[in-house]
Amino acid sequence: MKNLRSLYFLALFMAETTSFAQNKSGYEVKGEVKGLLDGTKIFLIDGGRRKVIDSTIANKNRFLLKGKLSEPAHMYLHAGSGINTIKLADILLDNQAIQVKGSKPEYDSVTVSGSNIDSVFKEWLREDQAIGYLRYKIKQVVGSLVLKQDTVNASAMKEIEVSPKSGTHFCTS
Repeated sequence: MKNLRSLYFLALFMAETTSFAQNKSGYEVKGEVKGLLDGTKIFLIDGGRRKVIDSTIANKNRFLLKGKLSEPAHMYLHAGSGINTIKLADILLDNQAIQVKGSKPEYDSVTVSGSNIDSVFKEWLREDQAIGYLRYKIKQVVGSLVLKQDTVNASAMKEIEVSPKSGTHFCTS
């Protein structure tokens, strides 16, 4: 998780430095999520401050949010309110146009496209999750080797883990 936090802050830094060259007119979140009822309220929530920064009403499965951010920020996109709210997406949003599409109003069915910084952040997140899963599996193997009193192989497995994508070695202790 420490790696994830570092990557998140690096992504925010990159967003700030590259946002000067991007569209300064503001953000545009254009969405089409099948199954949204007409009149459903759509909220864009600042994930760090847990504050609604924008909202609109869905009509014929579509919605549009427009505004301007002073800096890139992690946002939650929600449909509905109160106990009936549904989280549609996490977005690392800056002042540019993005598209949100979904086959149904569920988190795993909604994709975000059009934002380079959001794509990079989500790729880093996927890589971090893969590394975490690999570490978990290796710890299971180490545990089974220890139970079998195979200390030689258990020690070797404890010493080094390999990142699935880069082949980078890092210590697990």
